[in-house]
Amino acid sequence: MSMNVNGINNGAYMTVQKGRVPKLRNESSNFQNSFNGVHTLVMGGLCSRGLADGGCVTVYKAEGYSAENPIMRVVTRAADGQEHEQLIYPAKVDPASATRTEIDALAAYLVDEKKLDGMAALRIGAGAEKGTESFSTAFAEKKNFYAIAEEMMKMQYECRNLAGYASYQKILSAFDAFMDKG
Repeated sequence: MSMNVNGINNGAYMTVQKGRVPKLRNESSNFQNSFNGVHTLVMGGLCSRGLADGGCVTVYKAEGYSAENPIMRVVTRAADGQEHEQLIYPAKVDPASATRTEIDALAAYLVDEKKLDGMAALRIGAGAEKGTESFSTAFAEKKNFYAIAEEMMKMQYECRNLAGYASYQKILSAFDAFMDKG
C-alpha cells in the first residue's frame, strides 16, 4: 500500500512546477549614504560605535572605577579628530531621559556587571537615531530610551520576531532591575 498527496494507493503523481526566483542584488539605485568616509572605532574600551558623520563613541571605565563607585568615561570623537569627554555615573542615568552617550555608558556598565548580554545591549537605542546621530547630538539631545525600547519590543512582537521581542524584553527588565522599578 502506498500513500501520496492524491490518496491511498493512487499512483498518479502531481506535477510540481518550480517557481522562478528573481535574482537579488546587493545594490539599490536610489540608496544614498550621507557619510562616505571611514568609521574609525577605538579599541580598548568596553564598547565603541560609529556615528553617521564618521565619528565614534567609546566607553571606558574611568580612573578610580570600583564596584562601589562605578564611573564610566565616554569619549565622543568627530571624524576630524575633535573630542568631547564625559564622566558618567551609571546609577544616575535615567533611561527615560538620557543622551545617547549616557545610555551607552549604562549599557556598557550593565554588560560589564553581567546584568545584560552584549547582543541585547547592541539593540538599545535602535530606532532612536535612524542614521542621523552625529558628533554634536550624541551627547546633547535627551531621549526616552525606555519608551523607545518598549516601542521596538512591541514592533518585534507584531512582526512575529520573537527573538527580537525577547531581546527588548531583556533590556527593559535590566533597566527595571537596575533602577529598582521591578
